[in-house]
Amino acid sequence: MEMLNYLHDEPLFAELKPEEAETIKGGLTFSEPYTTQGVSTRLRIRSGPSIDDDNIVGYWYPGQVKYLQSPAILKNGFRKFSSSVNKWVSIKFIKRAPGKPLPD
Repeated sequence: MEMLNYLHDEPLFAELKPEEAETIKGGLTFSEPYTTQGVSTRLRIRSGPSIDDDNIVGYWYPGQVKYLQSPAILKNGFRKFSSSVNKWVSIKFIKRAPGKPLPD
């Protein structure tokens, strides 16, 4: 049996840019695809995690796929799109869509 010797070119932690190293240090985040469920016209995207938050910052239409940060940021039955934006949507009206997560 012949043994193969080869080098696998993989960056070491020391070779990473500071922002890449911080991502690994803080844990990886991904964006997962989601779509609406039980929505016939549009789903309100709010600036806060409450139905009492009247500041509507957008709409999510049936069949649209949007990417939400994973691990999820949840509060009061709402899910935040990402830690960097103030967009919240009710978890009752969304479901995971087919597709692979994307690294942030």
